[in-house]
Amino acid sequence: MNIYNAQSRKTDNQIKAKGLQKVKYYCQMCQKQCRDANGFKCHCETEGHRRMMELYASDPMKYQKDFSNQFQNGFIRILQTQYKRKQVNANIIYNEYIQDKNHIHMNSTQWTSLSGFVRYLETKGIVELEEKDEGLFIKLIEQEDDNDEPLNHEDEKDELKEVLDSIIKQNKLYGVNEHNINDTIVKEKKPIFNKFNKKEKKISKTIVFDDEDLFKKSANNQKKKKTPITNPNQMGFH
Repeated sequence: MNIYNAQSRKTDNQIKAKGLQKVKYYCQMCQKQCRDANGFKCHCETEGHRRMMELYASDPMKYQKDFSNQFQNGFIRILQTQYKRKQVNANIIYNEYIQDKNHIHMNSTQWTSLSGFVRYLETKGIVELEEKDEGLFIKLIEQEDDNDEPLNHEDEKDELKEVLDSIIKQNKLYGVNEHNINDTIVKEKKPIFNKFNKKEKKISKTIVFDDEDLFKKSANNQKKKKTPITNPNQMGFH
């Protein structure tokens, strides 16, 4: 009987070890999970725990900020990888996050509740928050890279049209007709710049022409107009 009882006790302990334990019996500084109040009390009396608590007491805000950042990053990572473009109950994300035994516990962070945490994410512009009868639902807001410009093809077209119209008006003053200008622009293949959007993987190109080539081509198609000299001073005689 004693052998069977010992084996049964061992099996029960293994099952408990696999499952999630009570948060109040977890020491975040030591990353130690205790099974019950007695185990937690014994842990708090150890030399290792006392040394860690001395470190925490030296700068508690530093450790709380570090734990808060780790908690937030782990939470957002699940949201990004599994529910990037979906609205999901915040409790679902939290339950998936705490499946990792080494996760940062919320009672070690600056937040006292999950609702307070998701409202914080909303104020930071990280998620969209919607309250429903089933709970708080969140959706990740896709962040733009600072080096990338959001695509706006309509604005690009309007800007290009304004540039071309300005070019046409200016060159008409030099006797270049609109047909030759457009023909030169189409034939030129040298882009002045490319706007790359890494996320959308789209490229917007603006084609410009070389002014020197434009006037050379236009000069061949345009006859020089000769004006009669009515004033002798125009010929350099004084």
